[in-house]
Amino acid sequence: MCREVLEEVGLTVTRSSLLGVYSDPKATVTEHPVLIGGQPTHIHFVVAVFVVEGFSGAVTPNEEVDGWGWFARGRAPNPMIRSHPIRLEDFWAGARGVVR
Repeated sequence: MCREVLEEVGLTVTRSSLLGVYSDPKATVTEHPVLIGGQPTHIHFVVAVFVVEGFSGAVTPNEEVDGWGWFARGRAPNPMIRSHPIRLEDFWAGARGVVR
């Protein structure tokens, strides 16, 4: 995760914890099929979400990040990907090590 954060946004993670592992098909299976090998297929994602509790550096814009921001509770952008609200709820509840 630390390498990905550094590559994606230019921040060095100094402290983190596992928020949870999310695989509920209602939120992590693609709504519409994608073509794999010419066959329409739904994809099921299993996602590990980490909370970055300490970092150094500054966000560096690049071709993979079209925007970023810090948002207070209840002020996240809308609409958002359907799997994200439960993760935000867990974060704001102080949960760690969740499996859903």
